[in-house]
Amino acid sequence: MTPLQVMKRAAYRAAWRSGALAALRWLHRGRLPILCYHSVVDGPEPGWAQHSGGLHLPVAQFRAQLEFLARHYHVVSLEAAVAELAAGKRPRPRSVVLTFDDGYANNLSVAAPLLLEYRFPATIFLATDYMGQGLFWWDDPRAKLEGRGQVLRAATVDERRRLLEAWAPPPDPGLIEALRPATWDECRAAPPNIQFGGHSAAHRLLGEIPPGEARAELDACRQALSIQLGGRAVPLFCYPAGQWTDAIRAALPAAGFRAAVTAGPHRSDQQLVRPGDELTLLPRVGVTDRMTLAAFAARVAGL
Repeated sequence: MTPLQVMKRAAYRAAWRSGALAALRWLHRGRLPILCYHSVVDGPEPGWAQHSGGLHLPVAQFRAQLEFLARHYHVVSLEAAVAELAAGKRPRPRSVVLTFDDGYANNLSVAAPLLLEYRFPATIFLATDYMGQGLFWWDDPRAKLEGRGQVLRAATVDERRRLLEAWAPPPDPGLIEALRPATWDECRAAPPNIQFGGHSAAHRLLGEIPPGEARAELDACRQALSIQLGGRAVPLFCYPAGQWTDAIRAALPAAGFRAAVTAGPHRSDQQLVRPGDELTLLPRVGVTDRMTLAAFAARVAGL
C-alpha cells in the first residue's frame, strides 16, 4: 500500500468515526450516487482475483455494503432516476442507484439473490456479443502479458478469440465458471428487480474504432437486447471503459438509448450526479474489492 493510500484510509476512518459522513450525506442530499460494480464472487477472494484490478468483489463484502445502504439510503432504479432527472426534478434525498457492468453470470447467481433479499433494484449493462461465451478478454490470463491488452481493447470478439488461442492453452475451467458472462436464459430468469441495459456489442473501446463501427456496436447491442429480453431491457447505455466521443453521444438516441453512464478512471467520472447533468454523461462511483466499508461509505457520501 502506498503512503497516499494509507493516508486516504486513515481519512475515511476518521470521517466514519467522527460523524462527518452523516453531515456530508446531508450536504449532498440533492445529489445522486450511481454505484458501479462489476463482479461479485462467492466465498473469500480467490487468488486470481487479487490481480484483477479490483473488479471481483467477495460476496461478504458486498453484503456488508448492502446492509450499510439499507440503513442510510433509498435504493432506486436507474430508469426511475433518469426519468426524474429528465423531468428536471431533484433526486429524492439519500437516493442511490446500483449498476453492474459487463454482464457476469455471478451478477445473477451471487448478487441477485442478495439484491432481492434487500428489495434493491439494479441495472446490469450487457456486452451482448459475450453472452454465453467463455471469459471476457480482460479476465483471461493469456491477455495479462504486457502489451497484449492494448491489442485486444478495440478488437472484435472473433479477433480476440483467435489471438488468445494462438498465445496459449485455455485457462482453468474453474476460473471460467466463476467469471463467465451470463447467458440470455439466465438474464430472462432474473428476478423482477433486475433490469438490463447496453454496454455495446463486443465491449470495444468506441473512441478507438472508426465511427461507423462504433455506431454498429450501438445498433447491434440494442437490437440484441430487444430481441432477447423485450421489456426487461431499458434504453440505458454504459460506455465501455468510460470511453465516449461527441459523435457516439449524438448517435445514442437513434440507436434507441435515452441516457448513458460513464465508467472511466478519471476524477470527473467519479462524482455524484447533480440535477442538470447531461443525461448521456452521468458519472458513477466505482466500487472495488479494495474498499473498506469506511471508504465505501465515504465515497457514496461524496468524499
